[in-house]
Amino acid sequence: MKRTWIAMFSHTGRELISICKRLNRWPDRIITNQPPGDICQDLTSNRLLDILYCGKSPEAPEYERMFSRGSPIITLHGWMRVIPGSVCENNEIINLHPGLITKYPELKGKDPQIRAWDARHPYIGCVLHHAVAEVDSGEIIDKKWSYNKFDTYDDMEQRLRANAEHLWIKYLSSILQ
Repeated sequence: MKRTWIAMFSHTGRELISICKRLNRWPDRIITNQPPGDICQDLTSNRLLDILYCGKSPEAPEYERMFSRGSPIITLHGWMRVIPGSVCENNEIINLHPGLITKYPELKGKDPQIRAWDARHPYIGCVLHHAVAEVDSGEIIDKKWSYNKFDTYDDMEQRLRANAEHLWIKYLSSILQ
């Protein structure tokens, strides 16, 4: 039986598009708090997708309404909002965090990549984890790290993006079968 997949983003959605193209699979529903625009045209060209637009700071009832599709797997792709703990407890929500919190717990929260760069941590990486009430504290599913030998912040950020995409492809390939 095909697993229902809901993907959420609040930035550009470009990571999601890249992942979908590599998987040759699109989410059953996309939720964003960004207004319709170019990214939505990229997402919907040649395919009919269920895209929901929500407010900038949804509350628990709105999340539950948006997730009301059986028992979906919900993935967060730059969803920059804290999801209420009760919603996390009632749903399977997976987040990718671009900070190697298994080695540097202080990187939990917003913009860990900037903090890792500023601190000159010798390792950088991403973790895929279950979303829970406490930000970036859920059970770790997988991680991918690299030595931080980058000359520029942009080079480091590009590696983090590649690490993130690798983790998503690996996870979604196994869970959506």
